[in-house]
Amino acid sequence: MIPKTHARNRFRILAVALLGAMTAACASDSGPKEVGGTLVGAGAGALIGNAIGGAAGNRKAAAQEALREENLSKDLELKGELGASADQKNRAEELKKSLGLPNDIDKEKALATRWRNLRC
Repeated sequence: MIPKTHARNRFRILAVALLGAMTAACASDSGPKEVGGTLVGAGAGALIGNAIGGAAGNRKAAAQEALREENLSKDLELKGELGASADQKNRAEELKKSLGLPNDIDKEKALATRWRNLRC
């Protein structure tokens, strides 16, 4: 399952690329080579930027999003919206788990024990 942050990032990238293509297509005084060059330059810049700062920036953004989700969960819990609070908490824990940070999901698995009936 792809975390929601990755799906959102892909959507944002697609939206920006589509917006750039639409803007470039509307320019009446530019020739076809200028439009193509603009699109190629934008794509190359995006790839180079992602290669240079992508991994660290993505991890930092995901960690900040996990913190926001956790704070929102606490606010919702104080308001009495327990279902929504649990959803936000789960999202925060999934983000932390995807980043390899300490999270409640791993803690619960570590605390789980197998019960066995003793024969008398």
